[in-house]
Amino acid sequence: MEYLLKCSTAKSLMQLESLSIRECESMKEIVKKEEEDGSDEIIFGGLRRIMLDSLPRLVGFYSGNATLHFKCLEEATIAECQNMKTFSEGIIDAPLLEGIKTSTDDTDHLTSHHDLNTTIQTLFHQQVFFEYSKHMILVDYLETTGVRHGKPAFLKNFFGGLKKLEFDGEIKREIVIPSHVLPYLKTLEELNVHSSDAVQVIFDIDDSDANTKGMVLPLKKLTLKGLSNLKCVWNKTLRRILSFPNLQVVFVTKCRSLATLFPLSLAKNLVNLETLTVWRCDKLVEIVGKEDAMELGRTEIFEFPCLSKLYLYKLSLLSCFYPGKHHLECPVLECLDVSYCPKLKLFTSEFHNSHREAVIEQPLFMVEKVDPKLKELTLNEENIILLRDAHLPQDFLCKLNILDLSFDDYENKKDTLPFDFLHKVPRVECLRVQRCYGLKEIFPSQKLQVHHGILARLNELYLFKLKELESIGLEHPWVKPYSAKLETLEIRKCSRLEKVVSCAVSFSSLKELQVSECERMEYLFTSSTAKSLVQLKMLYIEKCESIKEIVRKEDESDASEEMIFGRLTKLRLESLGRLVRFYSGDGTLQFSCLEEATIAECPNMNTFSEGFVNAPMFEGIKTSREDSDLTFHHDLNSTIKKLFHQHVEKSACDIEHLKFDDHHHLEEIWLGAVPIPSKNCFNSLKSLTVVEFESLPNVIPFYLLRFLCNLKEIEVSNCHSVKAIFDMKGAEADMKPASQISLPLKKLILNQLPNLEHIWNPNPDEILSLQEVCISNCQSLKSLFPTSVANHLAKLDVRSCATLEEIFLENEAALKGETKPFNFHCLTSLTLWELPELKYFYNGKHSLEWPMLTQLDVYHCDKLKLFTTEHHSGEVADIEYPLRASIDQQAVFSVEKVFPNLVQLSLKKEDAIGILQGQFQVMPSLEHQATTCEDNMIGQGQFVANAAHLLQNLKVLKLMCYHEDDESNIFSSGLLEEISSIENLEVFCSSFNEIFSSQIPSTNYTKVLSKLKKLHLKSLQQLNSIGLEHSWVEPLLKTLETLEVFSCPNMKNLVPSTVSFSNLTSLNVEECHGLVYLFTSSTAKSLGQLKHMSIRDCQAIQEIVSREGDHESNDEEITFEQLRVLSLESLPSIVGIYSGKYKLKFPSLDQVTLMECPQMKYSYVPDLHQFKLLEQI
Repeated sequence: MEYLLKCSTAKSLMQLESLSIRECESMKEIVKKEEEDGSDEIIFGGLRRIMLDSLPRLVGFYSGNATLHFKCLEEATIAECQNMKTFSEGIIDAPLLEGIKTSTDDTDHLTSHHDLNTTIQTLFHQQVFFEYSKHMILVDYLETTGVRHGKPAFLKNFFGGLKKLEFDGEIKREIVIPSHVLPYLKTLEELNVHSSDAVQVIFDIDDSDANTKGMVLPLKKLTLKGLSNLKCVWNKTLRRILSFPNLQVVFVTKCRSLATLFPLSLAKNLVNLETLTVWRCDKLVEIVGKEDAMELGRTEIFEFPCLSKLYLYKLSLLSCFYPGKHHLECPVLECLDVSYCPKLKLFTSEFHNSHREAVIEQPLFMVEKVDPKLKELTLNEENIILLRDAHLPQDFLCKLNILDLSFDDYENKKDTLPFDFLHKVPRVECLRVQRCYGLKEIFPSQKLQVHHGILARLNELYLFKLKELESIGLEHPWVKPYSAKLETLEIRKCSRLEKVVSCAVSFSSLKELQVSECERMEYLFTSSTAKSLVQLKMLYIEKCESIKEIVRKEDESDASEEMIFGRLTKLRLESLGRLVRFYSGDGTLQFSCLEEATIAECPNMNTFSEGFVNAPMFEGIKTSREDSDLTFHHDLNSTIKKLFHQHVEKSACDIEHLKFDDHHHLEEIWLGAVPIPSKNCFNSLKSLTVVEFESLPNVIPFYLLRFLCNLKEIEVSNCHSVKAIFDMKGAEADMKPASQISLPLKKLILNQLPNLEHIWNPNPDEILSLQEVCISNCQSLKSLFPTSVANHLAKLDVRSCATLEEIFLENEAALKGETKPFNFHCLTSLTLWELPELKYFYNGKHSLEWPMLTQLDVYHCDKLKLFTTEHHSGEVADIEYPLRASIDQQAVFSVEKVFPNLVQLSLKKEDAIGILQGQFQVMPSLEHQATTCEDNMIGQGQFVANAAHLLQNLKVLKLMCYHEDDESNIFSSGLLEEISSIENLEVFCSSFNEIFSSQIPSTNYTKVLSKLKKLHLKSLQQLNSIGLEHSWVEPLLKTLETLEVFSCPNMKNLVPSTVSFSNLTSLNVEECHGLVYLFTSSTAKSLGQLKHMSIRDCQAIQEIVSREGDHESNDEEITFEQLRVLSLESLPSIVGIYSGKYKLKFPSLDQVTLMECPQMKYSYVPDLHQFKLLEQI
């Protein structure tokens, strides 16, 4: 709570006599100002007493300018409000008030300075509050008083009564407690510093300061949390300067720069330390650091006579308690939890040490000296083996009742728990199992000799992060006695577990059951198992995305029976997206003690049970953990139904992104199965996604059109039933015709809709604002849009629509002889791929303007005329096309208008030749249109016009469909000589044998090659060689940054050994089944700039780098200095990376993918930056 009430509410408190506010940590003001309240007044006419106590963030009573009247106020106590600077910004009328008490214990002493506001301000500046404070959140007070820059003279009792001090993220200093402040903290018992990136030191020790020498600080609890740059807690040795003998609890977590926790002199005097917790400190190497040079052979003794709990968790670099020889004695240790500290050895034994000459890092404890009082212990596999094999005393671990098996080696998979060890801990009552990789079942189906007599006292079972667990095994006959005694069962993050038990089991003693993040679980148990839960008090189910019900009915007999949850008081169902109900049967549910339930984020839960629910004490449902309000409507079932309908209506009004199959009840509204609940339904919807959804002939029904006022994006794919996207035929009495509704739609994606006949049915009259359209694999479409769409289109991408004949269709036939103008003033990208029937953009007389077009990609649209030109006489000419193109078609593009802006262009062979030779056919005049096609093709008005010079802005050129009699290569035609600005060259679907010929061209291509940065080759079935080894291609090798080769099955090698790439950063190879290796070791040495390499689906590749003869030396190495990403996928023949003698190193590699490479014998070792044989790892 940050404030108590608003100004308007405060004005009503005329009869208020006493106001007391205590221990509200977040309270910043009592009365919150509202707009324009400066001229108002607030009258507390009857208020006699005010107490404000322990409000560490309180700044003032009232932040506005209104006058406050306290006619009867006689007593004001303001204690431990150290950040309160003023009472109010306005006038305060308190004629009877004589002063302020600054302590709840002080009954006589009053502080007064002129008036209430002045008194508060004086107290703040003098910090008299500090004399009485017991708990204080210090928001950089030391900074504001100049402590960092000097040593101010504090009042004698400054911080005199302070017991608890907290610094939060507001602190901006590197040192939290300067040395000269320490003498004033004589009563400080708790220090909490958290959430700061600035702090580097907690206690600054000045050995020259006489005031701190020999000082004993009474600190009992130290908490350090989230201090990312903390370097040390104490920055100097404490010997003979400062001691902390009363320290009882130390908690340190997420201090990621801390290398050492305690100095030696401090650690040897922590005689009262009871709990030490250190978590997630990535750079922590040791708990106790040395202060001076360690004496050779000296053994330090660390005695912690009161230490009962030691927690060390996820400390990846921690290797020892103390770097020298030492003994650690903890005679009353009861809880020892050391987990995920891979470099730290927890135990050793005299037996094991007798077989070793030296121990490099000393373990924490000698097994034989572990105190039998230990009650809680965490073990990994290494420790389990040691304890199992050690010769231990009879009473070893005799009091252990909590055992945590916490495995951290994911490569060492286990198929069973260490049951042989469990015989050594007969008193265990609580078993925790986590991160046990490979474990599929806790209790196996068959009882073996090793299972006899174990876990006889087990009543608590916790299973955590067992990603391969498929069954707990509680239903097996030999395990059922354990099930009957179990009181607590918690299951978390067991992603493959589908059920708690697979058949009826009695949980007659179970009191607490928690299940969370078990993605595959569809229900907890059947009704017969549920009947045994008579002792269950707490049931929490969270984040199980597949759960549809908690209790599943078994047969029709359920209807006549009842389930009694007689002691259930706490029920929480949270984040269960598919939950429909608690129980699917008709049997009666009895909840005699259930008063409230938390049901949150269960959007599909529409009832609690199909049968009768008796919950006489039930008061309501919370819809979040934080929510204190309860919702109640008649009974539990009715309450769920009411919440469900409220949720559906709210979701329909609020949803911005709707994906079919994710929101079943919204889909019912969409399909008209249930009435539209509100006029605001779908008003907020911005995007709609429909994937693999059937029974949907019209994606947007006419009755929804008026609601979709914010719909910007639609994606529909893989839906066989869809025949139209927009149904514009319907109409309603209170709305204008559907065909006249304007939608704000910007983006439309349609894919794999084989029965789609229309996008709009019929086409709308009003202008649409579509900007991006992508349509593919819609085999029944004959046209796309009404002509009005052209105005705003920025991107049009249409692919693989076998029946498409035209892009734009007029609603009514255009007037004969009238020219329809199309001005694509926004269109920048046009892609038309594999449209064999496409003849027209518009089947009528029209004009086309493309002023912004920069990307033009047309492929296998053989009936479409593309290019025309206009020469000086005003006549229009087309490139010569085969007879299959109708002579009365209008070409789509004027060369002179389109080419100058193009940055990306795809050309098939005949287009490229036409541009190169400048041969265009004059478009016949109307009076000569009866002339035969053959006559028109024989050069009527042929002229030569060099169109290539119009492409000087071109950066990406795609060449395709070079087939008939193509013995040459792409450079022999002379086209690239004319277009010298390209940086990206793509060649695909052609019959070339090589890209760069061995024969040197007659033209110098140095200028063209030196600008190329990317070469992309795809679907070149006859390609044998790229030809990069030829001398005239050398300029390209110096500039080439990206090389991609896809689907070139006849290539035997990528490049020969003579090729050197000095600038290549990315290499991608796919479906090149003739390749046995990528490149030789000589070429590999030149790949110092390579950052990304991906090789996929190459059947014959055996290695990436091939050796060259026997001249290679073991002393040399090949270093891929910049390579960061290496991906090898679907390579069935690959054995290794390199079989030669050179050393291969990858100093920058941080992402390695090895998938479907069954013969691979090597694995990457990050620490060595090398690949190593699996048998050597």
